[in-house]
Amino acid sequence: MMRATIVLLVLFGAATISIQPARHDFGKWGVRDGTLETDRSMTFRVSMPAGVGAGDTLLVSLVGNDGDFRLVEDRTPPPDRCDSDRPWPTATTVRGVCNVDVVFEPQSPGIKVATLFMLDSRGNRGMADLTGEGVGALCEMKVVPCNYAYLYSGRFSWKIDLQDADTKTQTNVIVNVVKGAAVCSGTFVETDASAEPLHGTISGSGLIGVEFLEDPMYPLAYRIIASCPSTLLPDVPSQPATLGNSNTMESDRQPASAVGVEQLTGTINYPAPESDPVNGVTGTVQVSWALGRKCVPGTPFCP
Repeated sequence: MMRATIVLLVLFGAATISIQPARHDFGKWGVRDGTLETDRSMTFRVSMPAGVGAGDTLLVSLVGNDGDFRLVEDRTPPPDRCDSDRPWPTATTVRGVCNVDVVFEPQSPGIKVATLFMLDSRGNRGMADLTGEGVGALCEMKVVPCNYAYLYSGRFSWKIDLQDADTKTQTNVIVNVVKGAAVCSGTFVETDASAEPLHGTISGSGLIGVEFLEDPMYPLAYRIIASCPSTLLPDVPSQPATLGNSNTMESDRQPASAVGVEQLTGTINYPAPESDPVNGVTGTVQVSWALGRKCVPGTPFCP
């Protein structure tokens, strides 16, 4: 009975250390993707309860963590920082308030959960809930430095018209994107005056890449690369999509405009690469895209 009384006093007799925010979702981040830790960190504001004095200390720790969350430590912290690797003298905090930084570094795919836990020498304690999700590495597509397509949904399409004295070729492709997963649908038609029209289809799983570029002239520049399975003839099985094959198209560099990173839109028209006026081959290419995302604070390129 005596032991139960002591436990109740420990559980209900201590004051609460305030931690703000009391919960934080770090969002989706690539597993070991090398993103700057400042983009994946959160600062928590810690306030001590009344009565804490100069002789009291504070211990900061992570509970239920499998290495996906990390406390930012400072061996010689300023007065407004909570130390995380040893008891921290509360008397040196600024008016009983200090900060602690937590970085989310997912070690494997999936939902991650941990608790930021505070305990001072008087038994006062506080907690904040931490969540985040690890996703596949964001930079697997070597054609672009880092692929942020997983953030976007929408449509990317292109139309190619080629014509010479005898033949006319038309290609229409639509790539529907849902959170970076691309599905292609399209047609290929070759009309020859001396033969029956040749019809082909372009369908199946495609690839989409969204690359943000550093450009001193613009606050935002990006390129979108899309690819669909290659179809040469109706009776020949299509080849898997690879960035750089004959069914690849890109948006080219786009400067910032009234539309920010939440909505990547644009249309470009230019002579088809296969055009050859010397031999009487002419053509045009039209590329259009409209990809949108839900901006999650703390993720890359989110204002």
